[in-house]
Amino acid sequence: MLKQIRAELLKLRKSFGFLVLCLVMIGFGALLSMAAGRMGLESYETSLMGAEISVIVVSIFSALFICAEFENRTIGTSLFCGNSRCRVLLSKIIVFIVGVVILMTVLPATMTIMSTVKNGFFTETLQLQAFTPSSSDIGIYIVRTFVLYLLSRLGLAAFCAMIAYMIRNVVGAIGAGAALSILLLVLAMRGPQDIMKFTFMWQMGRLLSLNGLQDVLFSALVSVTNMALMMFASYFIFRKADLK
Repeated sequence: MLKQIRAELLKLRKSFGFLVLCLVMIGFGALLSMAAGRMGLESYETSLMGAEISVIVVSIFSALFICAEFENRTIGTSLFCGNSRCRVLLSKIIVFIVGVVILMTVLPATMTIMSTVKNGFFTETLQLQAFTPSSSDIGIYIVRTFVLYLLSRLGLAAFCAMIAYMIRNVVGAIGAGAALSILLLVLAMRGPQDIMKFTFMWQMGRLLSLNGLQDVLFSALVSVTNMALMMFASYFIFRKADLK
């Protein structure tokens, strides 16, 4: 299992597409930081709400990381070496999650650092829509919102990965993943809220407005449950896939 994970990590490290996506996120974050004279905390909050850029980047990464091996017919090689489909999928999912976490961290890190260097992080008089900071609770706020941000993005990643395992074609997976994710985003904003609040996309758009331990735990549970269900679905799809 560890050998398989190391092999997947090597693929990720040598992936030109992954490198390009990281550079795109850095460049996008730098442009946003230079275009607006925000303080670091303001840029941090802004970066967490970029659902559209997350959809595009995660859709592309999912297709490149998963579908490329189906198109090249190399994913079956691991099975011929005595590994089970469950082990192959699990190792790929673990490294896929690592890649998504890196990609989703680059944007807020770039925007926050550049804005802080240029304008400072925050002052006691700074007024934000979601939060009025103070030196005593700013650290807790950042940890809470960033964890919820990552969990909701991992829910998005699991959704795009499931589509990639279904389609097994890079171009098709990018198109379907982005289109269906945007459709889900629209439904989360305009659909029946009593239903949509149980989706990762609804939680993605409201993570800054959550107040109280109950709301935070509910948001985390929704994202983790969505991710787990779609990962299980990916396993059953992969188990039935023809790898010849």
